[in-house]
Amino acid sequence: MKRFFSVILFFALFISCKVYVPQETPRTITVTGNGIVRVSPDHAVMSLAVITQNRIATVAITENERIVTQVTDALKEAGVRASDIATTEHRITQQNNGNAGRFVAGWYTVHNSILVTVQNIHNIGALIDTATAAGAQGLMALTFDIADRNTAFRQARTLAVQDAQTAATLFAGASGGTLGAVLALEEDTADSDTLPLRDGSVPDVGTITVHSTIRVTYALQ
Repeated sequence: MKRFFSVILFFALFISCKVYVPQETPRTITVTGNGIVRVSPDHAVMSLAVITQNRIATVAITENERIVTQVTDALKEAGVRASDIATTEHRITQQNNGNAGRFVAGWYTVHNSILVTVQNIHNIGALIDTATAAGAQGLMALTFDIADRNTAFRQARTLAVQDAQTAATLFAGASGGTLGAVLALEEDTADSDTLPLRDGSVPDVGTITVHSTIRVTYALQ
C-alpha cells in the first residue's frame, strides 16, 4: 500500500512539473529622424490700428467706424479682396481719474484692428501707405506665411522617415546585424514658424521653416 502511494505521488509530481525555457528577447533598435523643409512665403498678414477718443462714447464709436470704413474702402480700391479684410479686437475703454478725492470720468477710447491678408507680398509697403493715408494710426504687426502647409509638412515627414531609415541601417550594420521591419513609429514634433515684423520696418522676405521629428523602432536581425 505504501509503495502504491509512492508511485501515485511520483506520477503526480511528474505531471505537474513545468519545464521553463527562457525566450529570447527580441532585438530592436530605436532611432530619431528629422526632416526640415524651408519654403518661401507666399502671402502676408498685417494688422492696422484705428484708434479714436472722445468724451462722448457714441462720438468716439461713430468716428472709429467711419475711419475703419474709409480704410477698408481704400484697401479695396488698391486691389485687396473684401474676403482678405477683417476687423478684430474691437474694444472701448474709459480713462477715469480722481481729483481732490472725487471721481472724474475721463475720455472714451475706441480701438479697432484691421487684419489684411496681402496676397502679393511685394505690395505691402504701398498698402501700408494707403491705409495710413486713409486714417489708420499705423502698422501693429506683420507676419509672412504660406498657404499650403500640408504639402510642406508631407515633405518634412518624408525626409524625417528617410533620415531615421539611414541612421538605423548604419547602426544595424555597424553592430553586425541587418535592419528588419518597423515595429513602432511616433511623431514627437511637427511645427513651423512665421516671419514676424522686426524693429518697426518691413523685413526682407526670407524662408519659413517646417520641420518634423519622429522616433522609429525597428527589428534588428
